[in-house]
Amino acid sequence: MPRRRTVLFFTWAAGCVDAIVYIAGHVFTANMTGNAVLLGISLGSNISAATIRSLIALITFIAGIFLGAVLVSDEEKGIPWKRIRIAVLVETFVMSLFAAVFVLPVSLQSEGTIAALIVLSAFAMGMQSAIVKRLNLPGIATTYITGTMTSLMSGLVHHWKAEKELPEEAEQLAIAERSMALQAWVFILYAVAAVASAVLYRHWPAVVALLPLVAIVAVAISVYVQNAAARS
Repeated sequence: MPRRRTVLFFTWAAGCVDAIVYIAGHVFTANMTGNAVLLGISLGSNISAATIRSLIALITFIAGIFLGAVLVSDEEKGIPWKRIRIAVLVETFVMSLFAAVFVLPVSLQSEGTIAALIVLSAFAMGMQSAIVKRLNLPGIATTYITGTMTSLMSGLVHHWKAEKELPEEAEQLAIAERSMALQAWVFILYAVAAVASAVLYRHWPAVVALLPLVAIVAVAISVYVQNAAARS
C-alpha cells in the first residue's frame, strides 16, 4: 500500500509537469518518449529553439536518472526507504525551485525562464524515474505512461485467459488484479493531472506549479513514515 500510494502521488506530479512545461515551452520533461519525437521533428524540420529545448530536457532528464540511481543504490535488498527518502527530498527541493519560478517577476515566455523550467522539471522527473524503478512495482512507470498502458492491456488479456484456464490460481489472480488496478489508476491520474494543470495555467498561472509540488511533498511525508516504520 505505501509503495502504491507513493506511485500515485508521483504520477500526479509527472502529469502536471508534462502539461505545465509543454504549455510553457512545447517540450515534455517527464515523458521522454514524447520529447524524443518532438526532438526528431525539430531536427527533421530545422534546428531551432525547439531543438535546443528538447535536447536540454533529454540531457537533464538523464542527469536526474543518474543522480537518482546513485542515491537509491540497488545494493540493498528490499526497499531502501532511507535512501529513497534522501532522493525524494532532493526532488522536493528541485520542484520547489520549479514552483518558485512561477511567482518570480519574470516573463513565462522568455527563453531564460523556459530553459529554467525545463532544466528543473526534467532533472526532477529523471530522479523520479529512478526512484519509482527502485520501488519494484512490475509494469509501473510514472514518466513512461505508454509502458504502463501496455502492461495494463497485456495484463488484462493474460488475466482473462487465466480466469478461464486456471481458475484455481485465485491468489495469483488477485495479485494480478491489484497490479492492473494500479496501472489503470496511473494512466487515469496522469491524464487528470494534465487537465487540472492546463485549466489552472490558463486561469491562475502563478500557482499552477503548486500542483506537482504538493504531490511530491506528500511523497516525502509518506516515505519519511515508511523509513521510520522500517527502523522501529
